[in-house]
Amino acid sequence: QDRCTHRILGVKANLSIKSIFRGIYKGIQIIILAVGILLLVSFVALQIPQVKTSLAQRVVTFVSERTGYNITLDEVQISWLDKATFSNVLLSDQSAKTMIEAGEVMIDFTLSELFVNGTLNVDDIVFSSGELALIKYPSDSLFNLQRFIRALVGDKKSTKKSSKVTITSLELESFFFSHHNLNDTVDRQ
Repeated sequence: QDRCTHRILGVKANLSIKSIFRGIYKGIQIIILAVGILLLVSFVALQIPQVKTSLAQRVVTFVSERTGYNITLDEVQISWLDKATFSNVLLSDQSAKTMIEAGEVMIDFTLSELFVNGTLNVDDIVFSSGELALIKYPSDSLFNLQRFIRALVGDKKSTKKSSKVTITSLELESFFFSHHNLNDTVDRQ
């Protein structure tokens, strides 16, 4: 009673419901296996220094072009597709003065939520062992870090659609902080 007779491409075929479900089950198994292999290959590829360097260079180029701030780094480590660690990071402002220098920058993200609705979502960024120099240049109302964040996030007044960036948490560990307001006659450190 669970058998069906159909003509497929002019050939009479007897199909049972059991064989149909077996075919669907095998198809789902193949899809799950393919996704697993793709994730494994991606993880292995991200452990190859040339792949990590190329990926990091693309991110650095994107951020540098978007903000106008120069970024350099020495090494990249990517672990389990949800954490990236950068060594010896240097971020110079638009006047070529060092704004952030860090021995290590760790970025934690959830891969499935990294790009949602055109938004780059980052869970946590930790800057370790370094220096932050806030500088307000003459005839400017904002500090260099404020300018960098505005450039990175995008201009809210702009009519063109741009990607957004959300950062849930930002931490500075073992950091030296300096504050220079070149509009003032008194310089604070």
